[in-house]
Amino acid sequence: MNNTDLQHKILIEKILKEGNNKGDRTGTGTKSIFGYQLRYKMDEGFPLLTLRKIHTKSLIHEMLWFLSSFDKKYDKFGNTNIRYLIENGVNYWNDWPYEKYLKSRKYRPELPYLSMKDFAKKILIDDDFAIEFGSIGKGYGHQWLKYGSGIEYNKNGKKQFNPGINQIDYLITELKKNPNSRRLLLESWKADEINDMVLPPCHHGFQLYSFDKENKKFLSLKLHIRSNDIGLGNPYNVAQYALLLHMLSQVTNMIPYELIVDIGDAHIYNNHIEQLNTIIKREGFNLPKLELNKNIKSIYNFRYDDIIIKNYKSHSNIKMDVSV
Repeated sequence: MNNTDLQHKILIEKILKEGNNKGDRTGTGTKSIFGYQLRYKMDEGFPLLTLRKIHTKSLIHEMLWFLSSFDKKYDKFGNTNIRYLIENGVNYWNDWPYEKYLKSRKYRPELPYLSMKDFAKKILIDDDFAIEFGSIGKGYGHQWLKYGSGIEYNKNGKKQFNPGINQIDYLITELKKNPNSRRLLLESWKADEINDMVLPPCHHGFQLYSFDKENKKFLSLKLHIRSNDIGLGNPYNVAQYALLLHMLSQVTNMIPYELIVDIGDAHIYNNHIEQLNTIIKREGFNLPKLELNKNIKSIYNFRYDDIIIKNYKSHSNIKMDVSV
């Protein structure tokens, strides 16, 4: 069995056997452990779970969304608006903006009731509606590319706009100029802006580590996750950051080496237990391979068609509900 599937099984079994029964924000209830680490060597294959089918289109588009690696027509919406995702067939971020829209109706009676389906349709066809209600707030993409941005006052008391820090640019520049730096970190958890996000970041930061071996430069990425839904979210997180590691490696002329995933609260929702008991009885397949368009030199120039996951064979998907 490949190492990706094996580690997923071991973690599920550990939580089911040793996990604490805990309540949670969503009211669903979980079995949970605290503190766990997963490791994936990139030369073993792309770490995409084969025990159930993972929607690769979603994980690729979400990563491109975080990075603003999209066409100019999306610029006015930005990389925190679900317009881009919905237009590309990715819908799992819809729940939180939709929930916020429904809450807005309590003090804005002019807003009509919309079903989730009609809400998503309106996001697609109505630019003003999308700009007002399609944002996730100052979440992942904002913190990655505009950390600390906003209106502020200078020493003379005049209002001015601070564009913030593009943390991705910082990492790429440092990897090229100072690859041995121990300050190669990106952080999405900005405490004073948590209330400006529809969902605070779960995978909230990562650190890069480069080294030379046999006249080659290698790059590793260590991801930090404060809260990880092992049934639904974890396989996507692993594959997405493996993808990011490959993208960063390509644009810095390095070789992707290892992805390390540090999890704080690793949990299984109570309504996922039956499905995960089915999954851990399955035998996995060989891991797929990731191919990137080698002509891409800027991380912001990647598009969906530049990212190919080859020879992905998996078991069928098992539906698990998202707890909002």
